[in-house]
Amino acid sequence: DRAGGGGRGGGGTGRAGGRTAVAWSGDESLRTWGLATGEQQQVLTGHTSCVLGATVLADGQTALSWSNDESLRTWNLATGEQQQVLTGHTDWVHGATVLADGQTALSWSRDTSLRTWNLATGEQQQVLTGHNENGHQTWVNGAGVPAAGQTALCWPKRGSLRTWNAATRDHPQASTGDAGWVQRQHATAN
Repeated sequence: DRAGGGGRGGGGTGRAGGRTAVAWSGDESLRTWGLATGEQQQVLTGHTSCVLGATVLADGQTALSWSNDESLRTWNLATGEQQQVLTGHTDWVHGATVLADGQTALSWSRDTSLRTWNLATGEQQQVLTGHNENGHQTWVNGAGVPAAGQTALCWPKRGSLRTWNAATRDHPQASTGDAGWVQRQHATAN
């Protein structure tokens, strides 16, 4: 489940049993809101640049956010406390999704990589590179993993869609043809 791409205009997502919404904006913060009352509950601070997106994990108690500050962060929604700072990207983190196991996140960045993370420890697990078009590196604009698989579908700023085997870290396989400017895609299992 991924929400994001709000950029400086911000955005929002909700889950937490349908009781809490999480919103983000260009002021470097996230905010939680009680859906039943409409009242702001927490202001989550720690990012040092524009927050680009967030998602609430399946446990309903944890949020994952990503930012122009090159980091992802996990948050305790009940207390508003930052739990983990996930660092390793070297440019804006464009987005992230939590894999079906609920403990692994996949992020993608302007630094031309996808990365996997252990959400419990904050440790980076894998770095997947190889996004280039005509010999030039290009940033990753989005990614997704079907619930039933280990294969990630990712797309660069412009060009071919790529697939990765997340378990083996095989080099990305490019689709044939130019997909043009790919803004958003949705990965589903067959």
